[in-house]
Amino acid sequence: MNCSEDPSRFGENDFRSSFGFWTLGVISVILSFLANA
Repeated sequence: MNCSEDPSRFGENDFRSSFGFWTLGVISVILSFLANA
């Protein structure tokens, strides 16, 4: 287990989680917009 791999993996996971969070937010906004339309 290399110490140099940990930071990159942590950054990747953090980026993926934030990306998924924003994706869910956009989808929920679109669904609510379509429901109101």
